[in-house]
Amino acid sequence: MKKKVNNNSLRKSVIVTIAFVMISVMLLSFGYARFSATTRIENIMAKVRPVGNAIISNFTMSGMDNGGTSSSLGYNMHNVYGTIDLPNQNSSVTFKVDVTVLLSSEMKIANITGLDSNLEYSFSNYTLGQPLCDTNNECNYGATDELYMTIRYKSGGYNSGSTTYAFNLDFDFQVVEYVAKIGNTRYVTLNDAIQAVPTTNVETTIVLLKNTSEILNVVRNQNIRFNLQNFTISNSGNNPIITNNGRITITNGTLSSNATQGAINNETYGTLIMSGGKILTTSTKQALFNDGGTATISGTAYLKSTSNQRPAITNKSNGTLTITGGTIISTRFDGIVNEGALTIGVKDGSVSKSSPFIQGSTYGINASASFNYYDGVIEGKTEAINDESLINETETGTSLIHSMDESYKKVFLGVPVTVTFNPNGGTVLEASRQLDQGNAIGSLPEPSWSGYDFDGWFTLASGGTEITENTTISNDIEIFAHWTQLQQYNCELDGVQYETVQEAVNRVPKNNTKKVIILLQNVTEAISIARNQYIEFNMQGHKMKNAGVLPIITNNGTLDITNGLIRSNATQGAINNESYGTLVMSGGRIEAVGTRQGIYNNGGNLTITGSAYISATTSERGAVHNLNNGTVTITGGTIVSTGLNAVENEADLIIGVKDGNINASSPSMTGKQYGVNNNGGTFKFYDGIIKGKTDSINGTIDEIETNSIRVNGVETIDGQTYQTAHLE
Repeated sequence: MKKKVNNNSLRKSVIVTIAFVMISVMLLSFGYARFSATTRIENIMAKVRPVGNAIISNFTMSGMDNGGTSSSLGYNMHNVYGTIDLPNQNSSVTFKVDVTVLLSSEMKIANITGLDSNLEYSFSNYTLGQPLCDTNNECNYGATDELYMTIRYKSGGYNSGSTTYAFNLDFDFQVVEYVAKIGNTRYVTLNDAIQAVPTTNVETTIVLLKNTSEILNVVRNQNIRFNLQNFTISNSGNNPIITNNGRITITNGTLSSNATQGAINNETYGTLIMSGGKILTTSTKQALFNDGGTATISGTAYLKSTSNQRPAITNKSNGTLTITGGTIISTRFDGIVNEGALTIGVKDGSVSKSSPFIQGSTYGINASASFNYYDGVIEGKTEAINDESLINETETGTSLIHSMDESYKKVFLGVPVTVTFNPNGGTVLEASRQLDQGNAIGSLPEPSWSGYDFDGWFTLASGGTEITENTTISNDIEIFAHWTQLQQYNCELDGVQYETVQEAVNRVPKNNTKKVIILLQNVTEAISIARNQYIEFNMQGHKMKNAGVLPIITNNGTLDITNGLIRSNATQGAINNESYGTLVMSGGRIEAVGTRQGIYNNGGNLTITGSAYISATTSERGAVHNLNNGTVTITGGTIVSTGLNAVENEADLIIGVKDGNINASSPSMTGKQYGVNNNGGTFKFYDGIIKGKTDSINGTIDEIETNSIRVNGVETIDGQTYQTAHLE
């Protein structure tokens, strides 16, 4: 039975309240079934506090059926007991149980235990979990609820050789925790609130008061606005969280489903409007199954599915789906499967190149029906869109722009221009690229030519203006690779030239005497510095690079880097600073474009300062990874990871200088996931700014600058939102 509660029900007198408090204390002292004839209390002062907010105040037999009988009945605060005889399988006994609420809290019976396993109980006028209220719907301050409980055999519980049972039932009284409200009326379950909504298409706001796990059904002509207040509705099992045939609006909060059928089924008569909040599914089905209904996704709405069987959204053949904002992600399947009417964006003469955002592990959009595309970004690992010929209409004057974003193929709308890469004697894998007019060209391909070193891309075959990743392109253009023929010697040490850098390193004494190795040209090599060798690389603006497996530098000595570029596509990254290694990087750049980090500080001492710049694209390691009792001190420079975390710490990490002053801009760390991921290490934070898409910092900060506080913020970089942290 469902009970609705009036909050303005405090009509019992103070005298009645005090009487119930005194009764509860007396019952605690003397028992509830009988009192002694004389009780004498003299010269005693006591503070009285009742031991419960609800008690059993009476227990009697109310009815018998098919020969059932009962005897030796009694009760106390939360128990009823006695003997019951049920001579045949259809026998039963009904009891009247009076439960009295003592104080202001509204109470419920959460559970009843103590009945023999062959028997079962049921109430004719009460449902477990509902408030205990009297006939006037009063639910506190002395309200007495008359409950009728019947005890009978369970199916298969009858045994003709044993028909008499003793019972001692323990009533678990708990404070009622309301899940939802409509206006001033509160409900024990969200389902109760939904059932109270009229079927007249009048919008009714339901406010969620706590997290709940329920299966919900919105029927035709119900119009519900859910104010989830950032709480979560969850479920598991088979059914979706919401089956909708009415009209529902979601603006906040989270729907989290592990159910076989996903999170929301929007049926034939259903209208779903989602402008905020999250729908998350970790089951085998989708976040939204639009099965013939009308669904609109906008604003900051976020839908994510981890299913490998269904997309984040399925739009069936008779469904209408409009997406003008929000984020839709499937980590293991398609972002959206469309068989019906689909519109992405708004046809208004302008194009948003960031919202809505749709990403799928296979296709961003897998369509079998035509659709309109006016705004937003679509990404997929196989393709952004399975069949672009199904795009019915785009914003006037625009075309599809294709690009790569890490492992995703990306498409958005714009005015395309073509960049042609002329290797000018060498070879290059990427022959041309299409861009949106007025955008930066982005990461450039690196050509190769045996016996020559690549110097960059330019507007002319000889001379011209250099093109960098930040150069904006407004028209179709052909750019040319420039080359320098390699000379015989790569470096110089103490006035002697060497063909390889390792040869020069081998000439450095192992007595900690500092030696300067001068690079004479760009080199492709992997080198190793031994214990007690002390080397400064004067790279004179040249590059050290490699591929394959080994890092460019494995350091067990002392190494200073002040300029130049170290660029690695090797499996093991750019620099490994080992247990005996001391590395000071005060300038220059490290770029790791392979599967590992820029610097792997494997137990050594690493200092990053000045204008040093370290970047990595890997999704496996941070740009700087500190572990095995290593110490990393970062007092300047820039560290960027476009694949994972800028700094990964498992040992000792110090960012900034503890000097009473705060620099809120340097050093700078930016990660795709976290700026700093402190994974069980020690982390001291005194200066700089830390940024990450998921969060700026993950883990504990052990110390900050004296009299300072951490300040969190938000920053937009290239259309992406980053969480930031600095000190003030």
